[in-house]
Amino acid sequence: MDTDKSRAVAWTNYLPSRIVAVRLAPILLLLMVGSSSAVAPPSMTIDDYPQYASALDAAKQSQVRALARAICADLAANADVSVVVHGHADFDAKGAAFETQISQNRANTAAAELRRLLTEECTRAGVDPSRVNSLRIDTVAHGTSQALFRNPTPAQRLKNRRVEIATQVRSAPGPGPGPRPGPGPSPGPGPRPVAQLTPEQLESTLFRLDQENKLAITASPRGQVGGGVDALFAYAAQCATETKITIPDTFSCLAGEDVPGQKFTPTRTRRKGPCIAPNVLNGECDPGSRFQVLNKTQDAVVVAHCRKVGLHEPPNDQWNDIAIIQYNKANGAICFYQTLGTTDKGELPGTDIPSPGRSGSPPLLDDLLLRFAGQPWKDGQRRWFSPARTEEIGCTGCHDNGGLVRTPYIMGTKKMRELSDDGFLNNKAIELHYVGAAFSKNCSWSIDAAQDSSDQGLGNCNDCHRLAVSNHRRVIAGVNDPKEKQLGSAWAFAVKSTAAFQNNKLPHSATSPIWMRPPTRDKTGKVIGHFMYDPGAEKTAKRFQNCAKQFVKNNFDMSKPVSDCVFTPLGTPWPVPPTPPRQCRQ
Repeated sequence: MDTDKSRAVAWTNYLPSRIVAVRLAPILLLLMVGSSSAVAPPSMTIDDYPQYASALDAAKQSQVRALARAICADLAANADVSVVVHGHADFDAKGAAFETQISQNRANTAAAELRRLLTEECTRAGVDPSRVNSLRIDTVAHGTSQALFRNPTPAQRLKNRRVEIATQVRSAPGPGPGPRPGPGPSPGPGPRPVAQLTPEQLESTLFRLDQENKLAITASPRGQVGGGVDALFAYAAQCATETKITIPDTFSCLAGEDVPGQKFTPTRTRRKGPCIAPNVLNGECDPGSRFQVLNKTQDAVVVAHCRKVGLHEPPNDQWNDIAIIQYNKANGAICFYQTLGTTDKGELPGTDIPSPGRSGSPPLLDDLLLRFAGQPWKDGQRRWFSPARTEEIGCTGCHDNGGLVRTPYIMGTKKMRELSDDGFLNNKAIELHYVGAAFSKNCSWSIDAAQDSSDQGLGNCNDCHRLAVSNHRRVIAGVNDPKEKQLGSAWAFAVKSTAAFQNNKLPHSATSPIWMRPPTRDKTGKVIGHFMYDPGAEKTAKRFQNCAKQFVKNNFDMSKPVSDCVFTPLGTPWPVPPTPPRQCRQ
């Protein structure tokens, strides 16, 4: 009780007024107290579950029957019950598709057995048959992504071959205060409607709690770019609709491809010396960082990037920067998800990472934490940032000319080169649209500038791709203050890619070539052409940078001409506003 009292005091410090606090009191009380009449256990694991279980042995059937009996007691009490059966497969060499199908078979047979035993037990308990028939049992196939043991012994294989049955129970609402209503139809079974909260209530609820309490809800400061209110669940659902691709329920950083060129080269004065291709975003080497494609169709892709962020000897399964991009190259819709560690020790769990959203119906009011902060991770923390906080980081400040940024760092991976071959990095003619209320003021403009007279290169920068500038507040801050981080393809990347030196990068050479102009490579990837600094190319890049700088100074007003610069609307909020230039000015 003392813990709850202290937590309630801490929460009131985040509320904007006593009036809002009174309006939010029922919600905060629900968050602190939760449901108290759940009978069914939250989850049950059954090891060595057959792939096709036409009949279970006595011990396993007794486990499932006990769960069915508990669920029937909850249904009899008119509580809302949801069930998800997770199927898992052994870890071997037969391929992901094969093992995923086996795990799906296990989940299906376990769900069917639970349904059969529910019918028997609920009939004995006198539960309304309609309650049993309307109970939804979902299944999820995890394949080997959550195997408990890698290279398992025979006994450990039985632990990998398992099902996990997770139940969630919400108590039936009790009578409210005041006089009781007269006779009338009683509410039918099924889930209660989702509460409709005002934007003020939502924003007051999106506050951050101490991570020691294993809760993490973030607030969106008012008056900033992208200051809209988005619940994480609603944002993920909208992104799945607009990008036409979904994020898997779980994924693992360990399944990603190592980003090459990150190995430190120690010097006499620096234990963490330079590397071949440092991360261009912050000029750091990231040994152990991994990149992967989580889902892909002809037009859309979901990619994940797990970074060690300069850690010298990070734990194998710990990270401190995990991000997802969801992108459709046909309609330009793009979404960003982010979480960051608070230290340089890599405390983010790298396995069993839950999707920012979840399949099925939107959660009820009881699941307010799930709605705003997502599913708990392996360590019990709710790690994904809110869309508003992700927007504040500056994703659109760098992703201003296309969905995926092409740099030597990320292009070292085979997966990114494959995406390039499939047209996902062709930003010459693809639209770009930022999805979600938190990104509703994010825009970008492509820039055309002349090649410098001293530049003897075969072509201009934008002969191959676009350079652009964004109106994100961090881009504006970087233009106005050189001490701020420099973001954007025209404002920051163009000059960095052509500079004589790059932070934490080995000197330009055939082993560590300059970013721009691109070197020539043979079929094996070996550099056989240009790889050194060209002062003319840098001068051309600075022309684009100067255009971007002046456009920012003009408050993105296309009616104000800038000498030798042409600006064209490129990135806009989704759905596309009727007048992008006016819509996007600050």
